[in-house]
Amino acid sequence: MLNYVEAMNEVNGPSQELLDMVNDLRTRGGLGAASDGSDIVVPPIALSGLTGKFG
Repeated sequence: MLNYVEAMNEVNGPSQELLDMVNDLRTRGGLGAASDGSDIVVPPIALSGLTGKFG
């Protein structure tokens, strides 16, 4: 479900329907619901030091 929410948010922008879906996931994970999505923060990903080699 999270992949769907992320994709739809990217394509269409935020909506109440998507926020409700995120809140369902947050509730299942014991995080509690977000009232307006303002506390849903994606931390930045550090790309420095990546070599592109795996294993």
